[in-house]
Amino acid sequence: MRDAVALRAAPQSGHEQLYEEFGPAIIGGEFEPGDPISIEDYGMRAGWSRTICREAQRVLQSKGLIHTFHGSGTVVAPHSAWHWLDRDVIRWCAGKNQAWFADFLDAMREAPELPGNPFYDHLMGMA
Repeated sequence: MRDAVALRAAPQSGHEQLYEEFGPAIIGGEFEPGDPISIEDYGMRAGWSRTICREAQRVLQSKGLIHTFHGSGTVVAPHSAWHWLDRDVIRWCAGKNQAWFADFLDAMREAPELPGNPFYDHLMGMA
């Protein structure tokens, strides 16, 4: 079985390196939902350009991990906003050994198989 971390090649660009640092930190609970997070400030102190920092922020936002509010900054999004089936989110969860995420995936897998589920009933009616 392949290692979860090996599912993606090493980050190549600056914004990939930056979002690969923040993504697992958010998933791993280093930042709680609602916590302010300043990717741009951190990145610029680390020597990245504003453009690279904003691109990393855009990627994290597209994965549902952060919300950006004009005038009031960026915060970690609630878990319900996270795109749980995004390849990077899955990889970061697997890398953090999140047992609750494995339970979530099991429930997602089993849900269509349960009698009484409209999707299941529809499929069985077609069989």
